[in-house]
Amino acid sequence: MAEEYTPEGLPRVSDATLEVFLRDIQRQGSEGGQTLLLSGLAQKIPRENPVFWREINQYREDSKNYSPNPKDHGLGVLAGAIIGYELLRRQAEANQIERDFNGE
Repeated sequence: MAEEYTPEGLPRVSDATLEVFLRDIQRQGSEGGQTLLLSGLAQKIPRENPVFWREINQYREDSKNYSPNPKDHGLGVLAGAIIGYELLRRQAEANQIERDFNGE
């Protein structure tokens, strides 16, 4: 894959990775299933990247002060961070699989 990473070293998320992630979300069926998927990811991220998780939670708490509906806003911030993290994680994994397959 050309241009696998940004100049900062983050994986560029491909359309294929996004499509698979969206399919996984849709496969969960109801909103409750999607919540379970995000909840599972929310339990995994603090173990994998505790500093990132701590900062996202701090931002979520701080941003509640600026929203007319603090609970929904805070959940939106958290969901966005979880989705972004998972897309980057999946893309990094796909890039590694491609490198392994190509013998790099």
